Amino acid sequence: MSSPRKLLLERFDGVVHNSTLTVGGWSNVVLKGDRPWWGFAETDAETGDTLNRCAKATAYQYQQEGGDEWEMWLMTPALDFANAESKMFTFRVMGDFMFEGHQSALELYYIDTIPGEDSYFGKVDMEMPSVPDLNGEWSEIHMDLDGQNIADVFFMAFRFTGICGDANSVTYQVDDVSFGRTDLAVIKPSVTELVMTSVPGRETVSEPVKVTGDNLVEPILLKVGGSNPSNFTLSTSVVPVEGGEFTVKFKSDNEGVHEAYVKLSSRDAADKYIPMSALNKTASSTDDVVLMSSFAWTDGGVLYIDVAEEAEYVLYGLGGHRLLDGVASAGLTGRALSLPAGVYILKIKTSGVEEVHKIILK
Repeated sequence: MSSPRKLLLERFDGVVHNSTLTVGGWSNVVLKGDRPWWGFAETDAETGDTLNRCAKATAYQYQQEGGDEWEMWLMTPALDFANAESKMFTFRVMGDFMFEGHQSALELYYIDTIPGEDSYFGKVDMEMPSVPDLNGEWSEIHMDLDGQNIADVFFMAFRFTGICGDANSVTYQVDDVSFGRTDLAVIKPSVTELVMTSVPGRETVSEPVKVTGDNLVEPILLKVGGSNPSNFTLSTSVVPVEGGEFTVKFKSDNEGVHEAYVKLSSRDAADKYIPMSALNKTASSTDDVVLMSSFAWTDGGVLYIDVAEEAEYVLYGLGGHRLLDGVASAGLTGRALSLPAGVYILKIKTSGVEEVHKIILK
C-alpha cells in the first residue's frame, strides 16, 4: 500500500496457458480447493498463433466426480484513488460452458484495508455473465468510481466460486483490467432507441443508424439480443473503426409489440445497447397513410390525447405489456400517469383507423 498505482492497465500478456497466474503486484489466493486462477492463451485453430491472453478461473476436473466448493480470488495491486487522473475502473469478462442451473459465480469486490483493523470486503452490485446465451461473448464493463465512498488507497478483486468436478465445466475469463485511464475508447451511436411499426408478414426497415467513436482500436461488433431477436435482422455485424452505419429489418407474422436490442462492442470501449421495439398491427384500407388525426404528449406526469372524435386508446410498455387503456372524448383528454421514465407506445383508434405514437417519459 506504500506505492499505490495511479494508473493500471493489465492485459495479462505474459501469462502461461493453464498454469498458475503470476503477475507483478497481483494477489492470486485460494480459499477453498486446490486451484488458483490460471493464465489462458487463445490460439488460432489453423495457424496455432496466440490471439489473446487473459486470466481464467474454473472448477472443472477431467474425469473426476468432485463435489466440493472451490473459491479463488484475484486481487489487483493497490490503487491510488486520491491522485488518479481518472476514477474509471474497467475490465472485460466472458463466461463459457455455462448451462441452465449451474452453481458457479464470478463476483467483483471492493477492498479497503486499514492498518490495525479488519479489511472491508464489499461486493459490487453488478451483473456478470451467467446464462448460456452469453457463452463465449466478451462484455466490457466500465465503472465510474467518482463520487463513491472510496478510500484513498484501495483494491479490487475478482472472486470465483464453483463446485469442482467433471459435471461443472463453467469457466470465466477476465482481461484488460484498468484504473485511472484517460484514453478510454467510446462508442457513439446516433440514436438511443429504435421504435418501428409494421404489418404482419411484411418486412420493415429502420432508418440508418450512424455509429462513430473515440480512441477505438478495433472494429465495432453488432449483435441482436433480447426477447424476440429472431424478428430483427442487422444489415451488418461489423462497423469499421472509422465509423459507419447500419439498418435493422423487422418481420413477424404475429401481432403485438416485439422487442429486442442491438449490442455494440469494441475493445476498451464500454458496451452500448440500443433497445428496439416494433408494434406489429393488422393492415387496413388506409395502411401506409398518415392521417395525423390524433395527437399525444405528456406534461407534468399527465398523458394528454387530442382527438377530433371519440377514440379508444391503449398504452403499451416496450415489453408489450398493456399499461393503460380507455376512451378519449373529442377534444383534449388528460389522464394522470404513474410510470417510470422510459419509452412507451400509444395506440389510438378512431373510425376504424389505428395510429401509433411514441411516448417518452422523462
